[in-house]
Amino acid sequence: TQMGMNNYHIAGLNICSDFKLSFASEISPTDQIDVHIKSVDDVSSDEPIIFQCHDAKASETTIWFQGADDLQFAVQGGQTIFVAAADHYTADDISLYINGSGMGAIALQRGRVPFHISGVQMGDKMIAISGESGAGKSTLAALLAKRGLAHFTDDVGVVKPKDDPLMVLP
Repeated sequence: TQMGMNNYHIAGLNICSDFKLSFASEISPTDQIDVHIKSVDDVSSDEPIIFQCHDAKASETTIWFQGADDLQFAVQGGQTIFVAAADHYTADDISLYINGSGMGAIALQRGRVPFHISGVQMGDKMIAISGESGAGKSTLAALLAKRGLAHFTDDVGVVKPKDDPLMVLP
């Protein structure tokens, strides 16, 4: 896994990551960081659990995800994603979880609503394509992009519910 300080702008947030994120383009370093993505040895905590399902659990301030046996994430306070990954995981493996579950949890903790969508842009409008996993959202967005529409997002779009009009952030 490649380590270092990598800067991105995702879903309206400036992000500084220890990992290269394959789903985002790097930006110049900035002093205003909204979210840190950090590599750690362990994401365990003694915080009281208020919700638990087969691969996730949550406390008042933290959401934990179990990716695989030796790949775990903790998303804390809408500001930090902690990643504990064995050495054999690539940046692409880690990016997959950060882009979906990690950024979705960041959005929720910041009062935003994440959607599982792909999207293209037509003028000043965004066309969101939703559906179950494997339904063809990314394929349709790629075909529309080949026909001249700008690719806007793949996998996750975030909405700030109080915006008027509603704006989707890639």
